[in-house]
Amino acid sequence: MWTSRHSGDVKRRILIFFSPGQSEAGGCATHARLLSEGLAERGWQVLAICRSATSKRPTLVRKANLTVLEIPGFGVRAAVAIYIAVGTVLGIALGRRAWFLAMQLGSQTLVGGICANLHRRPFVVLSTISGEMSEVDEALRSRARFMHRRNLRRADYLVGQTSEAAQELTSFVPPERIAIVHNPMPPPENAELDGRPHAVFTGRLARQKDLPLLLDAWQAVVARLPEARLTLVGAGGSYGSVENELRRTVASAAALRNTVTFTGWVDDVGPYLRAADIYVFPSRSEGMSNSLLEACACRRIVVASDIVPNRAVLGDDYPLLFPTGDREALREALIRAFEDTHARAAAVAVIDRRRSELSSGSAIARYEELLLDSQTRS
Repeated sequence: MWTSRHSGDVKRRILIFFSPGQSEAGGCATHARLLSEGLAERGWQVLAICRSATSKRPTLVRKANLTVLEIPGFGVRAAVAIYIAVGTVLGIALGRRAWFLAMQLGSQTLVGGICANLHRRPFVVLSTISGEMSEVDEALRSRARFMHRRNLRRADYLVGQTSEAAQELTSFVPPERIAIVHNPMPPPENAELDGRPHAVFTGRLARQKDLPLLLDAWQAVVARLPEARLTLVGAGGSYGSVENELRRTVASAAALRNTVTFTGWVDDVGPYLRAADIYVFPSRSEGMSNSLLEACACRRIVVASDIVPNRAVLGDDYPLLFPTGDREALREALIRAFEDTHARAAAVAVIDRRRSELSSGSAIARYEELLLDSQTRS
């Protein structure tokens, strides 16, 4: 939907980036961190102002070309008030030399928009969730919906991760002001496959991930492959958690008790990805999953639901997609992933190609071009 009008080189200046807490767990924090670090590596002076939901006190971290200020979420009203105050002061101090970038259609975007419009500086917004839990729907239903609509209409560009997300953003701006940019993929890692029938899921144990369906299908898998093992890496979180339901289901069935392990939340999912050949991702709704990107970066064989955001990562020709919500199809895809050498080889070949196409470098370059191009609109 977006075509760059930027040409030539522009001297790098200050980027004020309003984002979720970058020290937190979860895909949005990973996305924000990779984006901040990637733009800093390309020469931008990045100041990231983050609203943290978990920290107890403000923190300041400095790296080369990057400063990250995290403001604690010690109550929504207080946190938002401080967030706005800090963002506005910094916007006034730096606004005449700054570009503004905001992630998620919440308070970050409102503050970033106020600062950018105050100084008539470039302003780019990226959404992170589409579909069932769409940020667009939430913004349009919130008490501040009129402010959100006005603020987003003033943005130079809105960024969606997939064509589905981009279509949702037409609620605010015309297609020519919408860009599609994939999430930055973590650095690739060529972890060897060991052939054991082990599968892993990483991420929030939330309702939209459809993990009850996975447990239902898993009982049929272990009826055929008693040696198969499944590890669920993550916790329920504060929204839509099904963790207690999942634990009760596993505890109530011997086939699950003997083959399914919960880890709780972990800081580094790498060891768990490397310990399992198969990454299973049955989600009903996503933006563009950072957990799925991490699995591809680790060169796992993926079994995933056939939804637009998963196809955006895996491609339309990926051989181990299954129809969303289809227990039998999920069971068959897992069996193929464990036993079918041709399907395994085809899956790895596609993932190798996609790792190249979805490199973090290409995503960061697109964001840089988009930011520089937005200057012509401001």
